[in-house]
Amino acid sequence: MKKIFAVLISVIILLIQLQISASASTMLTSASVCGENIVATELDGHVILSSEKSASVTPYVSDYTANITINGIYAIEEEPLNIALNTGVNKVNLTVANGSLSETYNFYIVYATGTINVSSPSVEKTGLWAPSINKGENGSNTFYNVIADVSNAEDGKSIHFPIEEIGLMELFIYKPDGNSSIPSGASLKVSAGGKTTDVTDIFFSGECGSWINLGTYYFAADSTDGLSIVAGTNYIFVNSIKLVHTKDTIISKPKITIENNTISGEMTYYKKSVGYPALTLIIAVYDTEGRLSDIASTFGNQYEGGVFDLATETIPLSSGYTYKVFLWDSFLNIIPINAILY
Repeated sequence: MKKIFAVLISVIILLIQLQISASASTMLTSASVCGENIVATELDGHVILSSEKSASVTPYVSDYTANITINGIYAIEEEPLNIALNTGVNKVNLTVANGSLSETYNFYIVYATGTINVSSPSVEKTGLWAPSINKGENGSNTFYNVIADVSNAEDGKSIHFPIEEIGLMELFIYKPDGNSSIPSGASLKVSAGGKTTDVTDIFFSGECGSWINLGTYYFAADSTDGLSIVAGTNYIFVNSIKLVHTKDTIISKPKITIENNTISGEMTYYKKSVGYPALTLIIAVYDTEGRLSDIASTFGNQYEGGVFDLATETIPLSSGYTYKVFLWDSFLNIIPINAILY
Protein backbone atom coordinates (compact mmCIF):
# COMPACT_ATOMS: atom_id res chain seq x y z
CA MET A 1 0.00 0.00 0.00
CA LYS A 2 2.81 2.39 0.90
CA LYS A 3 4.50 1.58 -2.42
CA ILE A 4 1.30 2.31 -4.35
CA PHE A 5 0.84 5.56 -2.41
CA ALA A 6 4.47 6.55 -3.12
CA VAL A 7 3.98 5.81 -6.83
CA LEU A 8 0.79 7.92 -6.88
CA ILE A 9 2.62 10.80 -5.19
CA SER A 10 5.43 10.51 -7.75
CA VAL A 11 2.92 10.56 -10.63
CA ILE A 12 1.13 13.61 -9.17
CA ILE A 13 4.45 15.45 -8.75
CA LEU A 14 5.42 14.58 -12.35
CA LEU A 15 2.05 15.82 -13.64
CA ILE A 16 2.44 19.07 -11.72
CA GLN A 17 5.94 19.53 -13.12
CA LEU A 18 4.66 18.88 -16.64
CA GLN A 19 1.81 21.34 -16.12
CA ILE A 20 4.22 24.00 -14.83
CA SER A 21 6.53 23.35 -17.77
CA ALA A 22 3.63 23.57 -20.22
CA SER A 23 2.31 26.80 -18.72
CA ALA A 24 5.80 28.33 -18.83
CA SER A 25 6.04 27.68 -22.59
CA THR A 26 4.34 29.86 -25.19
CA MET A 27 1.94 29.02 -27.99
CA LEU A 28 4.01 31.23 -30.30
CA THR A 29 7.50 29.79 -30.75
CA SER A 30 8.91 32.44 -33.09
CA ALA A 31 8.12 34.84 -35.92
CA SER A 32 9.97 35.72 -39.08
CA VAL A 33 9.82 39.49 -39.68
CA CYS A 34 11.42 40.98 -42.79
CA GLY A 35 13.50 37.82 -43.08
CA GLU A 36 14.72 38.01 -39.47
CA ASN A 37 13.71 35.08 -37.26
CA ILE A 38 12.86 36.22 -33.72
CA VAL A 39 12.02 33.83 -30.88
CA ALA A 40 8.78 34.54 -29.00
CA THR A 41 10.54 35.55 -25.79
CA GLU A 42 12.35 38.36 -27.63
CA LEU A 43 9.59 39.50 -29.97
CA ASP A 44 7.70 41.89 -27.67
CA GLY A 45 9.18 45.37 -28.02
CA HIS A 46 11.56 44.27 -30.78
CA VAL A 47 12.50 46.84 -33.47
CA ILE A 48 13.13 45.77 -37.07
CA LEU A 49 14.39 48.08 -39.80
CA SER A 50 12.89 47.69 -43.27
CA SER A 51 14.10 49.12 -46.57
CA GLU A 52 10.86 48.10 -48.28
CA LYS A 53 7.42 49.72 -48.27
CA SER A 54 5.87 46.44 -47.03
CA ALA A 55 6.92 43.80 -44.52
CA SER A 56 6.39 40.06 -44.36
CA VAL A 57 5.48 38.46 -41.00
CA THR A 58 5.41 34.66 -40.65
CA PRO A 59 4.20 33.20 -37.31
CA TYR A 60 5.30 29.81 -35.95
CA VAL A 61 3.27 28.19 -33.17
CA SER A 62 3.39 25.05 -31.06
CA ASP A 63 -0.42 24.89 -30.83
CA TYR A 64 -1.79 24.35 -34.32
CA THR A 65 -5.38 24.87 -33.14
CA ALA A 66 -4.68 28.42 -31.95
CA ASN A 67 -6.07 31.49 -33.72
CA ILE A 68 -3.44 33.94 -34.97
CA THR A 69 -4.05 37.58 -35.84
CA ILE A 70 -1.59 40.21 -37.03
CA ASN A 71 -2.91 43.76 -36.73
CA GLY A 72 -6.40 42.28 -36.50
CA ILE A 73 -6.01 40.19 -39.69
CA TYR A 74 -6.23 36.41 -39.41
CA ALA A 75 -2.92 34.74 -40.19
CA ILE A 76 -2.00 31.13 -40.95
CA GLU A 77 0.80 29.31 -39.18
CA GLU A 78 4.02 29.17 -41.22
CA GLU A 79 2.55 31.33 -43.99
CA PRO A 80 3.77 34.92 -44.53
CA LEU A 81 1.38 37.84 -44.18
CA ASN A 82 2.36 41.07 -45.93
CA ILE A 83 1.85 44.36 -44.08
CA ALA A 84 1.88 47.77 -45.78
CA LEU A 85 4.23 50.18 -44.01
CA ASN A 86 4.05 53.91 -43.49
CA THR A 87 7.21 55.99 -43.50
CA GLY A 88 8.65 55.98 -39.99
CA VAL A 89 7.60 53.75 -37.11
CA ASN A 90 4.93 51.07 -37.61
CA LYS A 91 3.54 49.25 -34.56
CA VAL A 92 2.60 45.61 -35.20
CA ASN A 93 0.34 43.55 -32.94
CA LEU A 94 0.55 39.76 -33.09
CA THR A 95 -1.94 37.78 -31.00
CA VAL A 96 -2.16 34.01 -30.50
CA ALA A 97 -5.29 32.71 -28.72
CA ASN A 98 -6.91 29.41 -27.88
CA GLY A 99 -9.90 29.39 -25.53
CA SER A 100 -9.03 31.26 -22.34
CA LEU A 101 -5.33 31.38 -23.23
CA SER A 102 -4.06 34.43 -25.10
CA GLU A 103 -0.63 35.85 -25.92
CA THR A 104 -0.04 39.34 -27.26
CA TYR A 105 3.19 40.63 -28.79
CA ASN A 106 3.79 44.23 -29.84
CA PHE A 107 6.83 44.99 -31.97
CA TYR A 108 7.89 47.73 -34.36
CA ILE A 109 8.95 47.90 -37.99
CA VAL A 110 10.74 51.10 -38.98
CA TYR A 111 10.56 52.02 -42.65
CA ALA A 112 13.04 54.66 -43.82
CA THR A 113 12.65 55.85 -47.38
CA GLY A 114 16.31 55.16 -48.18
CA THR A 115 16.83 55.01 -51.95
CA ILE A 116 14.06 56.32 -54.23
CA ASN A 117 14.31 55.38 -57.90
CA VAL A 118 12.87 57.58 -60.63
CA SER A 119 10.46 54.78 -61.61
CA SER A 120 8.82 54.80 -58.15
CA PRO A 121 5.08 55.66 -58.20
CA SER A 122 5.73 58.43 -55.65
CA VAL A 123 8.00 60.33 -58.06
CA GLU A 124 6.10 63.02 -59.94
CA LYS A 125 6.89 63.50 -63.66
CA THR A 126 5.71 66.36 -65.86
CA GLY A 127 6.06 66.08 -69.63
CA LEU A 128 7.36 63.11 -71.58
CA TRP A 129 10.09 60.96 -69.98
CA ALA A 130 11.28 57.53 -71.13
CA PRO A 131 13.60 54.76 -69.87
CA SER A 132 17.25 55.11 -70.89
CA ILE A 133 19.94 52.53 -71.63
CA ASN A 134 22.16 54.48 -69.20
CA LYS A 135 21.41 52.43 -66.11
CA GLY A 136 22.08 53.42 -62.51
CA GLU A 137 23.66 51.51 -59.63
CA ASN A 138 22.94 47.77 -59.80
CA GLY A 139 21.16 48.25 -63.13
CA SER A 140 18.39 50.44 -61.72
CA ASN A 141 16.15 52.43 -64.08
CA THR A 142 17.19 55.78 -65.51
CA PHE A 143 14.80 58.12 -67.33
CA TYR A 144 15.55 60.92 -69.81
CA ASN A 145 13.47 63.76 -71.22
CA VAL A 146 12.09 62.91 -74.66
CA ILE A 147 12.48 65.78 -77.14
CA ALA A 148 11.76 65.80 -80.85
CA ASP A 149 14.25 68.56 -81.64
CA VAL A 150 17.16 69.11 -79.28
CA SER A 151 17.73 72.66 -80.47
CA ASN A 152 14.08 73.58 -79.93
CA ALA A 153 13.13 71.61 -76.80
CA GLU A 154 9.78 71.97 -75.08
CA ASP A 155 9.60 73.70 -71.73
CA GLY A 156 7.98 72.27 -68.62
CA LYS A 157 9.53 68.81 -68.36
CA SER A 158 10.32 68.16 -64.72
CA ILE A 159 10.71 65.44 -62.08
CA HIS A 160 10.02 65.84 -58.37
CA PHE A 161 11.29 63.36 -55.76
CA PRO A 162 9.06 63.94 -52.67
CA ILE A 163 10.65 63.35 -49.26
CA GLU A 164 8.13 62.30 -46.60
CA GLU A 165 10.50 61.78 -43.69
CA ILE A 166 11.25 64.27 -40.94
CA GLY A 167 14.76 64.83 -39.72
CA LEU A 168 18.27 66.02 -40.49
CA MET A 169 19.54 64.05 -43.48
CA GLU A 170 22.20 64.02 -46.14
CA LEU A 171 20.73 63.94 -49.65
CA PHE A 172 22.55 62.08 -52.43
CA ILE A 173 21.70 61.70 -56.11
CA TYR A 174 23.11 59.08 -58.46
CA LYS A 175 24.61 60.59 -61.62
CA PRO A 176 24.29 58.20 -64.57
CA ASP A 177 26.27 58.52 -67.80
CA GLY A 178 25.09 61.18 -70.23
CA ASN A 179 25.08 64.14 -67.83
CA SER A 180 28.31 65.77 -68.97
CA SER A 181 27.29 69.43 -69.12
CA ILE A 182 24.46 71.64 -67.90
CA PRO A 183 21.73 72.02 -70.54
CA SER A 184 20.44 75.56 -70.97
CA GLY A 185 17.49 76.08 -68.64
CA ALA A 186 18.15 72.93 -66.59
CA SER A 187 18.12 73.05 -62.79
CA LEU A 188 18.16 70.88 -59.66
CA LYS A 189 16.72 72.39 -56.48
CA VAL A 190 16.26 70.99 -52.97
CA SER A 191 13.25 72.16 -50.94
CA ALA A 192 13.52 71.53 -47.20
CA GLY A 193 11.80 73.15 -44.24
CA GLY A 194 10.52 76.10 -46.27
CA LYS A 195 13.91 76.84 -47.90
CA THR A 196 15.07 76.14 -51.47
CA THR A 197 18.70 75.46 -52.42
CA ASP A 198 20.02 75.32 -56.01
CA VAL A 199 22.31 72.29 -56.42
CA THR A 200 22.61 72.30 -60.22
CA ASP A 201 26.36 72.99 -60.25
CA ILE A 202 27.01 70.35 -57.57
CA PHE A 203 25.28 67.67 -59.65
CA PHE A 204 26.90 68.43 -63.00
CA SER A 205 30.40 68.90 -61.52
CA GLY A 206 30.23 65.42 -59.98
CA GLU A 207 31.58 62.25 -61.57
CA CYS A 208 29.25 60.12 -63.71
CA GLY A 209 28.55 56.67 -62.31
CA SER A 210 28.71 57.80 -58.68
CA TRP A 211 26.57 59.17 -55.83
CA ILE A 212 26.77 62.95 -55.53
CA ASN A 213 26.30 64.53 -52.09
CA LEU A 214 23.86 67.44 -52.49
CA GLY A 215 24.23 68.56 -48.87
CA THR A 216 22.58 68.15 -45.46
CA TYR A 217 19.02 69.37 -44.94
CA TYR A 218 16.30 69.35 -42.31
CA PHE A 219 13.19 67.90 -43.95
CA ALA A 220 9.83 68.55 -42.30
CA ALA A 221 7.59 66.24 -44.41
CA ASP A 222 5.98 69.26 -46.03
CA SER A 223 4.22 68.56 -49.34
CA THR A 224 6.87 70.58 -51.20
CA ASP A 225 9.90 68.98 -49.54
CA GLY A 226 12.15 67.05 -51.91
CA LEU A 227 14.35 67.36 -54.99
CA SER A 228 12.96 69.02 -58.12
CA ILE A 229 14.70 68.58 -61.49
CA VAL A 230 13.82 70.72 -64.50
CA ALA A 231 14.99 69.62 -67.96
CA GLY A 232 16.44 72.27 -70.25
CA THR A 233 17.14 72.39 -73.97
CA ASN A 234 19.11 69.15 -74.03
CA TYR A 235 18.93 65.67 -72.58
CA ILE A 236 19.17 65.10 -68.84
CA PHE A 237 19.35 61.61 -67.28
CA VAL A 238 17.71 61.00 -63.90
CA ASN A 239 18.18 57.86 -61.80
CA SER A 240 17.81 57.79 -57.98
CA ILE A 241 18.17 59.78 -54.79
CA LYS A 242 19.30 58.44 -51.41
CA LEU A 243 18.71 59.70 -47.86
CA VAL A 244 21.19 59.14 -45.04
CA HIS A 245 20.17 60.12 -41.51
CA THR A 246 22.92 62.12 -39.84
CA LYS A 247 21.31 61.65 -36.43
CA ASP A 248 20.01 58.45 -34.90
CA THR A 249 16.30 59.27 -35.15
CA ILE A 250 13.85 58.07 -37.76
CA ILE A 251 10.69 60.06 -37.26
CA SER A 252 7.05 59.82 -38.32
CA LYS A 253 5.12 63.02 -38.99
CA PRO A 254 3.16 64.32 -35.97
CA LYS A 255 -0.57 63.58 -35.92
CA ILE A 256 -2.83 66.46 -34.91
CA THR A 257 -6.28 65.68 -33.48
CA ILE A 258 -9.07 68.25 -33.37
CA GLU A 259 -12.29 67.25 -31.64
CA ASN A 260 -14.79 68.74 -29.19
CA ASN A 261 -13.32 72.19 -29.89
CA THR A 262 -9.86 71.14 -28.64
CA ILE A 263 -6.51 70.41 -30.24
CA SER A 264 -3.75 67.96 -29.30
CA GLY A 265 -0.78 66.27 -30.95
CA GLU A 266 1.06 62.98 -30.85
CA MET A 267 3.91 61.27 -32.65
CA THR A 268 6.12 58.20 -32.51
CA TYR A 269 9.78 57.92 -33.44
CA TYR A 270 12.59 55.43 -33.24
CA LYS A 271 15.96 56.17 -31.62
CA LYS A 272 18.75 53.74 -32.42
CA SER A 273 20.93 54.61 -29.43
CA VAL A 274 19.71 54.26 -25.86
CA GLY A 275 19.15 57.54 -24.08
CA TYR A 276 16.63 60.20 -23.23
CA PRO A 277 14.83 61.57 -26.32
CA ALA A 278 16.03 64.94 -27.60
CA LEU A 279 12.74 65.67 -29.36
CA THR A 280 9.74 67.54 -28.01
CA LEU A 281 6.43 68.14 -29.76
CA ILE A 282 4.87 71.55 -29.10
CA ILE A 283 1.62 73.29 -30.06
CA ALA A 284 1.98 77.06 -29.80
CA VAL A 285 -1.11 79.27 -29.55
CA TYR A 286 -1.11 82.85 -30.85
CA ASP A 287 -3.90 85.34 -30.13
CA THR A 288 -5.58 87.66 -32.64
CA GLU A 289 -2.70 90.12 -32.26
CA GLY A 290 -0.09 87.45 -33.04
CA ARG A 291 1.15 87.23 -29.46
CA LEU A 292 2.07 83.88 -27.92
CA SER A 293 -0.67 83.07 -25.40
CA ASP A 294 -0.26 79.36 -24.61
CA ILE A 295 1.91 76.31 -25.25
CA ALA A 296 0.83 72.67 -25.15
CA SER A 297 3.96 70.84 -24.10
CA THR A 298 4.86 67.16 -24.47
CA PHE A 299 4.27 64.59 -21.76
CA GLY A 300 4.32 60.83 -21.26
CA ASN A 301 7.48 59.84 -23.11
CA GLN A 302 7.59 56.04 -23.15
CA TYR A 303 10.67 54.05 -24.01
CA GLU A 304 10.15 50.56 -25.41
CA GLY A 305 12.73 48.90 -27.64
CA GLY A 306 13.98 52.25 -28.93
CA VAL A 307 10.50 53.59 -29.69
CA PHE A 308 9.22 56.79 -28.12
CA ASP A 309 5.57 57.82 -27.96
CA LEU A 310 5.09 61.55 -27.49
CA ALA A 311 1.81 63.36 -26.80
CA THR A 312 0.87 66.94 -25.99
CA GLU A 313 -1.62 68.37 -23.56
CA THR A 314 -5.11 69.00 -24.92
CA ILE A 315 -5.95 72.68 -25.17
CA PRO A 316 -9.16 74.45 -26.22
CA LEU A 317 -9.59 76.15 -29.59
CA SER A 318 -10.42 79.86 -29.66
CA SER A 319 -11.94 81.71 -32.59
CA GLY A 320 -9.43 83.83 -34.51
CA TYR A 321 -6.41 82.29 -32.81
CA THR A 322 -3.50 80.67 -34.71
CA TYR A 323 -2.15 77.24 -33.75
CA LYS A 324 1.32 76.18 -34.91
CA VAL A 325 2.94 72.78 -34.46
CA PHE A 326 6.67 72.65 -33.72
CA LEU A 327 9.22 69.89 -33.29
CA TRP A 328 11.87 71.02 -30.83
CA ASP A 329 15.29 69.47 -31.13
CA SER A 330 18.03 70.39 -28.67
CA PHE A 331 20.57 70.38 -31.51
CA LEU A 332 18.50 72.21 -34.10
CA ASN A 333 16.51 74.62 -31.95
CA ILE A 334 12.81 75.03 -32.76
CA ILE A 335 11.74 73.92 -36.23
CA PRO A 336 8.14 74.45 -37.44
CA ILE A 337 6.58 71.26 -38.81
CA ASN A 338 3.47 72.90 -40.21
CA ALA A 339 1.23 75.85 -39.45
CA ILE A 340 -2.46 75.21 -38.78
CA LEU A 341 -4.89 78.09 -38.94
CA TYR A 342 -8.34 77.99 -37.31
